[in-house]
Amino acid sequence: MRVTGENAKKSEEMSSSVTSGEAVTMRQMVLDSSPLAILVFDHGNDCIDCNRAALELLEITEKDELLKNHFMYNAPIQPNGMFAGDYARELVQIAMESGESKAEWLYRNKSGSPIPCEITLKRIDHDDTLTIISYIRDMRAELEAQAEVIEITERNKIMIDVTPICFVFFDDGFNVVDCNPAALSLFGMPTAKAFAEGFFTLSPKNQSNGEPSYDSYIANMQKAFNEGKIIFEWDHRTATGEKLPVEVVFIRVEYKGSYRIAAYFRDLREYRAMMHEIQLVEQELREAKELAEDSTKIKSEFLANMSHEIRTPMNGIIGVTNLAMRNEMTDSLRAYLEKIDQSAKSLLRIIDDILDFSKIEAGRLDIEYVEFDVNAVLSDIRNITAFSISQKSIEFAGKVSDEIEFNLIGDPLRLHQVLLNITSNAIKFTTDGIVTINVDVLEKTEERATLRFSVTDTGIGMTQDQADRIFDAFGQADSSTTRKYGGTGLGLAICKNLVEMMGGRIWVESEPEKGTTFFFTAVFGVTEACDLSAPDHSYEAEYNVPEELKSAKLLLVEDNEINMLIAIELLTIAGFNVSSAANGAIAVEMAAENDYDLILMDIHMPEMDGIKATGIIRSKETDKRIPIVAMTANAMQGDKENSIKAGMDDHITKPLVPRLVIDTVCHWLKVSKS
Repeated sequence: MRVTGENAKKSEEMSSSVTSGEAVTMRQMVLDSSPLAILVFDHGNDCIDCNRAALELLEITEKDELLKNHFMYNAPIQPNGMFAGDYARELVQIAMESGESKAEWLYRNKSGSPIPCEITLKRIDHDDTLTIISYIRDMRAELEAQAEVIEITERNKIMIDVTPICFVFFDDGFNVVDCNPAALSLFGMPTAKAFAEGFFTLSPKNQSNGEPSYDSYIANMQKAFNEGKIIFEWDHRTATGEKLPVEVVFIRVEYKGSYRIAAYFRDLREYRAMMHEIQLVEQELREAKELAEDSTKIKSEFLANMSHEIRTPMNGIIGVTNLAMRNEMTDSLRAYLEKIDQSAKSLLRIIDDILDFSKIEAGRLDIEYVEFDVNAVLSDIRNITAFSISQKSIEFAGKVSDEIEFNLIGDPLRLHQVLLNITSNAIKFTTDGIVTINVDVLEKTEERATLRFSVTDTGIGMTQDQADRIFDAFGQADSSTTRKYGGTGLGLAICKNLVEMMGGRIWVESEPEKGTTFFFTAVFGVTEACDLSAPDHSYEAEYNVPEELKSAKLLLVEDNEINMLIAIELLTIAGFNVSSAANGAIAVEMAAENDYDLILMDIHMPEMDGIKATGIIRSKETDKRIPIVAMTANAMQGDKENSIKAGMDDHITKPLVPRLVIDTVCHWLKVSKS
């Protein structure tokens, strides 16, 4: 197909028009693809084009609005203080001459809010036409971030400046580059520059451990660089030479692409002075404790000696009395002996009260946990007090609740002690009427029961003021009570402690001339009821030694003639073959020369005591081990443990209970034979 001249001309015009339109579209696409706002100006400084980012920046919807009124979106006064028009012409002139110019520029969007920007003007030469393109970068986010950094930096500087903790900043060459006022104050330096220049002179030549200060300091810094953080104590000096012990913390921090050391110094002068005071106080406390322990030891030794010295003759009195009562005699003579026996036992209870009170004071009184029947405890109380009741016109009644169809787990001896003390007091202060013991269940679960015990009498009673003091140590209703009725005033104080140790409490209700009721509670474990009949340890009981144990050879080691006489008589009546030794040295010789089945060993004896004698006997034994039972007046806390530790097998305290002695001997003879 041939194209005529006129047709060819029209075709060229159409092609040119299409090409021009495509170019405009392409240019707009290029402008809109830029994330930066772009304004295009002609050589007359009129805005002839823009991109979508520019419209969004200035919050304008129509492009023509911006092109016609672009000058309205310039802030009148720019950041450098010049008028916008003058500054714009200056920047355009620079761009025309050099090809590019940059500046900080302040726009205002359609709502009037300022928009700080960075603008770059570039000259474009095309077809002999000069065009200026302005690239606009919104600086708001960047400036906000910078402001936040500045604020944080200033805030941190303020915090560091006002903190009382000394702060020092080291560079990676271990040089001081900054410090806070607290550091200047602590070290007594006038300026940060003086501190930086003289820092390493603020330590003695050597530390207290002998290491050179400078080398050690550098080594610590190097360690902090490697490990991230170290803490150590250091001997510094102030600018005036005063000793300055400090705790130093080196922390590795990253700063401007490299590592630095942030150091904190804590003044230890007050701390060390305080620790010195604490050490002095601790020393005083140790000395006071040692003095108290010495005092307690002296007191304990005195009580132990007193107990031993009283129990030894008491064993003689009670033992001889009961041996005499086994013989035929007149009723009046038997009544005299019974009074001697009762008086001796009363004295023995006083001794036990004093010892128990001493143990309570020292916190060494323990509660045992064994199975027992509360009915048996009441039965024993009735038997023990029977003689005292028979001497007065009073009756005794005891009632255990029918709900108690189970055995208890606890300390029957301590429960017995509390009940006996209260019951004895009730009998003591009642001339006629009745003394009643009741046992009731307050609370019960599958594992434990809380019981309430009450002892009621119809005696002289007490006022409320007297009742308030009754549980105090050495306390009695009034001073005449001791003179008329006797007693140490320790019994109820001991009862109170024992009841509290058994998880309960004790109280009293009383009226003068109407009588008194003592109440106390105690917590026990519970178990199914079974027969727990205890062997009869009374003096009157027959000994019933098994035939196979009779004629066993026993060695009795005892230095007191009366106690030896009583023990030999008791053991001989039971059917044993008894030899005796007056001290430990004789016992060692006799044990080496004879084949004894059991040795009863006193502890305190002349020439050689029982502890040493036992050790020697044990050291000479080969195959056969002879049972050795301590039979002593030592009744203090730990005495039994000391006997066992020395090599003995058991421990019996004086005054001797005949049945208990026989049962113990029989037990160990059976163990030895088996």
